[in-house]
Amino acid sequence: MRSIEFNLYRRFTSTEKRRTIIATSILLTFFSFGCKGPATSSNANSATAKFGQTPNANAATASETDPQSGIVIKEPERYEAAITISAQDASAGEPVPMATQQFSFARLGADRRWAFNLPTPIGQVAYLEKSGLKYLVFFDRKQYTEVTSDLMPFSMGALSPGSIAEHLRPRMQFEKRDAEPLNGRTVFKYRVTGAGDKASDNEGAIFVDAETGLPLRSDFQTSQPAGTKTRVIVEARDLQLNPDRSQFDVPAGLKKITTQEAKSQIAEFADRLRVFAEIVAGTRSASAALVEQPPPKSNPRPRRRK
Repeated sequence: MRSIEFNLYRRFTSTEKRRTIIATSILLTFFSFGCKGPATSSNANSATAKFGQTPNANAATASETDPQSGIVIKEPERYEAAITISAQDASAGEPVPMATQQFSFARLGADRRWAFNLPTPIGQVAYLEKSGLKYLVFFDRKQYTEVTSDLMPFSMGALSPGSIAEHLRPRMQFEKRDAEPLNGRTVFKYRVTGAGDKASDNEGAIFVDAETGLPLRSDFQTSQPAGTKTRVIVEARDLQLNPDRSQFDVPAGLKKITTQEAKSQIAEFADRLRVFAEIVAGTRSASAALVEQPPPKSNPRPRRRK
């Protein structure tokens, strides 16, 4: 009888042990799964951010606190405006003259157009970027030529309002101020302060259009390696958001000439504008543009659509 009771006891004990082991295993598995849950969620957020979708909260916070992301600059897909670039070297003595270049700029998607009134022998000229090709149109000569990038010592894109303001971003810090009117439009004014040791040298302001994000006025200083300080003002007026499509085409009735035939005109056009591109970049002083400063000429204004 005792033997039977002992065997029953052993069976009962073994069964309880097995149940205990199984229950413990289930609890450990559940606990382990629960601990891994947040890690999986974090990886999913990271993967989403990598593919340019909704970023996680930490990424958004980092962007908001980045000093160089404090200004929102956007160039509209379609617009035109009258642009004026003015530059003046700083002087502690007598007032120095200001170098000025005016032109009209238009954009329609990937197509762009710059139009100038330059001194003779160039005269009225337009630089077109149309369907991946580039043209120089000499209206006074009734001629045009196709140009390639190697014929231009600089990028014409450097002479657009958005590119000029973006050029300031790597070496500036921005402090946003309240909205205010400028040339009939509402703009946000951003105070520009030079970063690091140049904070006192490169102060200025950028006025960004509230509707489009386009910089309508950039007023800043540059410092050349030689120590010359130059004040640069880039202003966009008469902003229109529906440019005439026909202005991006080479006008009918003009004679196409080879780049060899237009070599001297291309070189003079590039040399004239390269000076201002380098002034904006801070590599040359305003005096470089005053050497052959032409008499003032009115540049073509953006054409208003009827």
